[in-house]
Amino acid sequence: MFSKLKFDFFTKLYLQQFFYSFIPLLAFDALFYADSGMSPSAVGIIVIVAIVTNIVFEIPSGVLADKYSRKSVIIVSNLCSIALWIIWFFIKDFIVFIFGAVLTGLAISLRSGTYDAFIYDELKALQMEQNYLEPSPG
Repeated sequence: MFSKLKFDFFTKLYLQQFFYSFIPLLAFDALFYADSGMSPSAVGIIVIVAIVTNIVFEIPSGVLADKYSRKSVIIVSNLCSIALWIIWFFIKDFIVFIFGAVLTGLAISLRSGTYDAFIYDELKALQMEQNYLEPSPG
């Protein structure tokens, strides 16, 4: 039987993943940048900064997740995402977009392995770790 605790965990998990994956704003990125006066090369630089930041912080973010609460690291990741959109809403400038790209890369690296580890830890606490499936590469 599915206990209320297990139901609450899975409900929160599915809702969080739905809202994390449901990003209709991404479909409007090109329009957003164009409306902000960014050239295609500027957009490319912004994307490269986000990718490099993600790569640089991937390992340190895993250390943070192991040292501190995984839940806290995921919350910081979400706060980085929220902060960048708030900043971008009010200030549309190349340097600010670069700063937002750094926040994007940081948010992605903080969430990547931490989220999977958090799910496994919670399943283990519910004595359901046998239901954990390793994320597929790619």
